[in-house]
Amino acid sequence: MCKKFISIILVLSLLNLIGCYSYSSLSQEELIVKLSFPDEPYRIVLNDGREIIYKPNEKVSLNEWKRIYKTILLRVDKPSDLIVGAGVIFDKKSKEQTIYWGVIKSEMIDSTKSNITDDGTYDLYWLNDGTRVTFKSSDYFNITTEDGTGYWVKGKNNYKDFRGKIELVDVKEIQQQTPLISSTGGTVILMIVGIGLAVLMGLAFSGYGALGRASN
Repeated sequence: MCKKFISIILVLSLLNLIGCYSYSSLSQEELIVKLSFPDEPYRIVLNDGREIIYKPNEKVSLNEWKRIYKTILLRVDKPSDLIVGAGVIFDKKSKEQTIYWGVIKSEMIDSTKSNITDDGTYDLYWLNDGTRVTFKSSDYFNITTEDGTGYWVKGKNNYKDFRGKIELVDVKEIQQQTPLISSTGGTVILMIVGIGLAVLMGLAFSGYGALGRASN
């Protein structure tokens, strides 16, 4: 009985670990390479103690994409004229709409237009290649050379929405979130524990059977 109880506790502990994460700080070299619409979650720790959490956008359908809260994380080391955001791109040739999440350089833009609706303001950008990208005003940044360098972030601060620029000098450190046990590693471990648990239960039942025969 004791072996069975210990095995159950072990399995539950491993399941707990699989859902847990830790944070590790990034070097300056890693920050420059990684922080342009990264696919991993990050925590930006500011000098004033605030922590901004960035999680990559979910992989969802186009209809869901139009409704969900969208995130942005871009590091700019050289002042530039850029549009950075999460929206919808329309291809004139195929007549199809698809999810867009990225950066548009100013020289790619042919013309712009704003539409005010009950749902908010939407800005439309027609590009030189004939495509059109539409952003909700809260889901993108229009960055100019006058804005200088920094981080443009849309994420969460203590579970509240955060949207804005963070100066490079205001950042204490940036940490990458990593699972304590990967899903693949966790599956393998659970399989091993499962086999071990089955063996232990078999031994326990065999012991009970032998005990029953001895009492008879």
